[in-house]
Amino acid sequence: MLKFKQVQDQTIVTRVRSILEKKAGPHLVQAAKDTGAFIAGGAITSAYNDSKINDLDFFFGSLTSRLAFENIVKKTYIVAYDSENAVTFKPKGSGSSYYRTQVQTIKKMYGNYTDILSCFDFFACMGAYSFIDDKLTVHERFEDDCKNKVLCFNLDALSPLSVIPRIPKYVRKGFSISNLECLKIGLKCTEMSFLNWDDLRDQVNSVDAALLGQAFGSIATECEPEDQFSVDTFLAEVGFVIDKEKAKKVQK
Repeated sequence: MLKFKQVQDQTIVTRVRSILEKKAGPHLVQAAKDTGAFIAGGAITSAYNDSKINDLDFFFGSLTSRLAFENIVKKTYIVAYDSENAVTFKPKGSGSSYYRTQVQTIKKMYGNYTDILSCFDFFACMGAYSFIDDKLTVHERFEDDCKNKVLCFNLDALSPLSVIPRIPKYVRKGFSISNLECLKIGLKCTEMSFLNWDDLRDQVNSVDAALLGQAFGSIATECEPEDQFSVDTFLAEVGFVIDKEKAKKVQK
């Protein structure tokens, strides 16, 4: 069973809060306080290690809370992409640094800190911060793994398959992963079975929702209801979409 704790070192909590407040800005901080939203995942890892934060992922206890938060966010942000997994917001214009920060509201899961963190892939990502109570909740291995910059796989991860493309991102940030941890991920993936397109979509949709969304859209258009589900068909369609995107860039 996964074990979590609250970071007791107030120096660390204050530093993390300060970094997140600067990235989010007063508008989002107040929105989070008003709706019960909290930040979790990679932004917490980056704030803990005092490294660059690319975006802020907000999680919620309920659908009602998420919708209320999004209504507030839309005053200063626009929807860049809306997938089954999350809504991605980008600032409407230039201005203060926090209005240049990409924001995501997560749709795939709802719950409290530990409910959400238990689904994450690596212990080094299992951190959540709430502006309401000023508490930093983390897995018991979070601090050691962050300090040592190692990736250790959570066997209860919600989407084992989507973990694989995330590894290079963390390696670029200075993290390392052992062969044993890679083997764990591979073996966990072998337990998975895809009976239909929806099963596959659930597992890979968080990898690159925009690109894979095009692939699934093409399959939905081109395949007949009686056509047999095939991973090879999906991979071929992904290759076609990638080639099409490359061609667009060349034309520009």
